[in-house]
Amino acid sequence: MLEPLLRQKVERVESAELREILLFLLEEVQRLRDETGRSHEVRKLDEILTRVAGRQDRLEEAMAELAKGQRRLEERQDRLEEAMAELAKGQRRLEERQDRLEERLDKLTRAVQDLTEAVKNTLARMEDLDREHRETRSRLEALSDTVGYILENRAYVGLPSILKEKEGVEVEGRLIREYVILGGRLVQFNIIGTGRRNGERVYILGEAKVRPSKREIERFNRMALRFEKEKGVPVIKVLVAHDFPREIEEYARKKGILPVWSYEFEWPRWEPF
Repeated sequence: MLEPLLRQKVERVESAELREILLFLLEEVQRLRDETGRSHEVRKLDEILTRVAGRQDRLEEAMAELAKGQRRLEERQDRLEEAMAELAKGQRRLEERQDRLEERLDKLTRAVQDLTEAVKNTLARMEDLDREHRETRSRLEALSDTVGYILENRAYVGLPSILKEKEGVEVEGRLIREYVILGGRLVQFNIIGTGRRNGERVYILGEAKVRPSKREIERFNRMALRFEKEKGVPVIKVLVAHDFPREIEEYARKKGILPVWSYEFEWPRWEPF
């Protein structure tokens, strides 16, 4: 008998409506059997139900495949949703990083603006300092020139006796400031004059500096040696200064220059040196 097998298959049908119809058909078949026995119509109906049950098996298999496909689709959809969620997280992280970058860029821009302003202020201050420095240097140079002129003026008066005492030179005439031509160039000597030593005619060349340097001594010495070479007359070199550091005084002596301190002159009471 196929009825128990068919009933089992029918009961596995997922569709409630279809299951109800099939069960009704089975019950009708059973009722007809009970009433008439196995007639031709009943056998025919049995065949129909058997075919229906076979098709139901195939339908169930198709539905099972469809369910599997649905699950795979749902799994893919889940993975897609997870990927979309990760993408959204990445987008948020990117936006956060961009916000932080913009914030840092704003801070950097403000820092550059502050630095630019500070540089401008520093440059302005440096210009002020440079201007003050130039003014101070100009005043010091003017003061140095003034002191130098005073030294020169005192040297014109005081050097003759010092030269006679230290170098045995008798100054002839006056010591003066004068321009001379050396090597085709016009140069100035602070102190220049003539004299005699042991009956020999000599030239007296001198410089007057508040505090001479080695470079100034070198320059004066080159000029004096060129003068001596061009004139063919011995030269007495003199360096008058208000202050001689020990190494500068020794350097002058090595160059054959007589160092003379300003205090060696007799200064009038009204002069500040």
